[in-house]
Amino acid sequence: MDIRRLKSFIVIVDSGSITRAADILHLAQPALSQQLAALEEHFGQKLLIRSQQGVTMTDAGHAVYRHAQIILRQMEQAQADAAAAGNSLAGRVSVGLVPFSSAATLSVDLLAETRKRHPGSYFI
Repeated sequence: MDIRRLKSFIVIVDSGSITRAADILHLAQPALSQQLAALEEHFGQKLLIRSQQGVTMTDAGHAVYRHAQIILRQMEQAQADAAAAGNSLAGRVSVGLVPFSSAATLSVDLLAETRKRHPGSYFI
């Protein structure tokens, strides 16, 4: 399944017309019609009813439209999560201190600052 087909399908439905969607997507109308045909072939169902007034979704089209929106949102979130991965530290932090030393006093501020800067970390 090509994610571009789902994006194109959403634009067709939202614009109400294959011709308008082709303009929005900067695609030739026949190329967009081919994407729609491939999507309909994939699902084995007519997704849109075409007329002079534009397009209307079939029941199958409504189902695919809802899922396409969810899938695209999840893809955007996955992309954002992947971009953010590695930008912050997270994980376990182990600190060894000598009892009854000045390090123990200083460590309270150090641990508080570390927790503030790296909320995904935890201390043992």
